[in-house]
Amino acid sequence: MPDADAIVLREHGGPFTPSALATRSLHVARPVVFHDTRTEDRLQALARDAFDAFDAGMLRSLEPLRLPLAEAPRAHRLLESRQSPGGIVLVPNDPSLTQSGQ
Repeated sequence: MPDADAIVLREHGGPFTPSALATRSLHVARPVVFHDTRTEDRLQALARDAFDAFDAGMLRSLEPLRLPLAEAPRAHRLLESRQSPGGIVLVPNDPSLTQSGQ
């Protein structure tokens, strides 16, 4: 069997175990953004593409869930269970936030 590559982009289905590939001749790579931005020209092109995608409505930013610092355990549970709508911002001493979030 010829060599092949397996690319792991994310681990949403649980942790990736390389031993599961032991019966095949595979190489595993975990790409990171720095591999695609080695040169200034490439970085500028990727940034331009990203901003163009935002302008065209292909990408959108998610408003982070704001929680009082006292709800840090809840924020952690939301992140662990992948139930947060996006990022979570813990805000210390903000009276505008209730105990159930915003």
